[in-house]
Amino acid sequence: MVVGYTQGTYDIFHRGHLNLLKHAKERCDKLIVGVNSDRLVKEYKRKSTVYLEDDRVAIIKSLDFVDEVVLCDSLDKMEKWKKYKFNKVFIGDDWKGNARWETTKKDLAKVGVEVVFLPHTEGISTSMIREKLNLGNRIVDVSVIMPMYNAGEGVEKTISKLLREMTDEMELIVIDDCSTDNSYDICSKIQDQRMRLYRNKKNIGISATRNIGIDRALGEYIMFCDDDDEIVDGFIRKQLSIMEKNKNVNMVKCGRKLVCIGDDGNVVEEESTESKKTGLMDSVNKYKEYFPIRESKIFTNVWNGMYRKKVLRKNNIRFDESMKYGSEDADFVLSVFLADGDLYILPNIYYIHFKRSSSSTSCKFSKNKIKSLIKTAEKEKLIWNKVDLKKEGNAHMYIHAINGYYNRIMIEQVFHKDSTIKYGERKKIYKEFREKIMDDYCAKGVLKYFRHNNTKQYLTTKILRSNCYFIIDVYYKIAARRINRNWRSK
Repeated sequence: MVVGYTQGTYDIFHRGHLNLLKHAKERCDKLIVGVNSDRLVKEYKRKSTVYLEDDRVAIIKSLDFVDEVVLCDSLDKMEKWKKYKFNKVFIGDDWKGNARWETTKKDLAKVGVEVVFLPHTEGISTSMIREKLNLGNRIVDVSVIMPMYNAGEGVEKTISKLLREMTDEMELIVIDDCSTDNSYDICSKIQDQRMRLYRNKKNIGISATRNIGIDRALGEYIMFCDDDDEIVDGFIRKQLSIMEKNKNVNMVKCGRKLVCIGDDGNVVEEESTESKKTGLMDSVNKYKEYFPIRESKIFTNVWNGMYRKKVLRKNNIRFDESMKYGSEDADFVLSVFLADGDLYILPNIYYIHFKRSSSSTSCKFSKNKIKSLIKTAEKEKLIWNKVDLKKEGNAHMYIHAINGYYNRIMIEQVFHKDSTIKYGERKKIYKEFREKIMDDYCAKGVLKYFRHNNTKQYLTTKILRSNCYFIIDVYYKIAARRINRNWRSK
């Protein structure tokens, strides 16, 4: 018989607790649940529980899939094993990598006990519930989420600008992803009731950090801001006004300015982009206007927009945490676009993003970037399937999306000076891209159009859709020499 053991405080019992205990029972014949005593919680959490230990024990005992409940005055799992002789210990995977649990895992392995990390339920925790209770009935319209990592002195300027733009019915959620500089200390000195400051237990990346911000957000509308960027006056208020007047709008987007900063601190390049197509577009017209809007690049990033939170929750739209080095923004925006609802495009530029060569991931090599790119292309393909590609303009812009964006980034990665990808692996990448993106009715429809209208694009598309991977490799090498600043010879 497999005996399982898990232990927790279970204060303000919620869905996350329920899911973990159910998953634990599925993996053992007998489930023993340890409930931390009031004294133990005060000792290691330095705070009191909302419910007393007798109430918490009674709640766990009422669950028919829990076989035994014990009150615990210690976190020592070896001590519990000596008494209950369990075979498995269960814990949420948000504790994976924690120093205490890694030590516990090694100690228990010596006596044949397996530590099983179970899926953590996103979007809910006792601390979040307590926080919302403490905030009372405060009404929040907009939540601005700012992930932060080694922002330095610049973060104070960004926060000050945001707070000047915000009303009392707005909040700024700053989440430090374990910065190694003084960023957290700078933020902790800012005293403003509209700002909430958090710090992750460990470095988890921008996608996971933004997801935590979404979970903590009280506002009806969600916005994002990077820790050293600038906003233009009206950035929040104009988008909020549109959202409140148009209840079917899922997303408001505006133009943005990109400023590339060199290692010497000087501006290397600037790019301003805003859509020629503006105003309200319903759930049908947004697909008709998709490619002209896409050309403005306003769907590439997440921070130049506002998103309706109930749409995110209804469609389970979150940042893909497997995307570590790019594409997570576009993937998120495309998911909101695909959700049933309207779109509003603002004229003019309201957001300025600074890309610093020393910290930007866009200039670095990563195999993860290629995988993320293909996943994003698959997401965008769902939109392409709803667009009339027989129209001349759409056909050209579809090919530009493939060659001018996806193929370009893939070339820059595959033939990057730091790339370790050999021909055999490149062939697999080409094959995957062809099968998932190029080999569908979209490409076939475009081929029919270009056969009679554009010989060069026709031949290019034929090459990329072929099984002749050596020819594709040669084509990409030639293209890489032309476009890739980080080209490496092979």
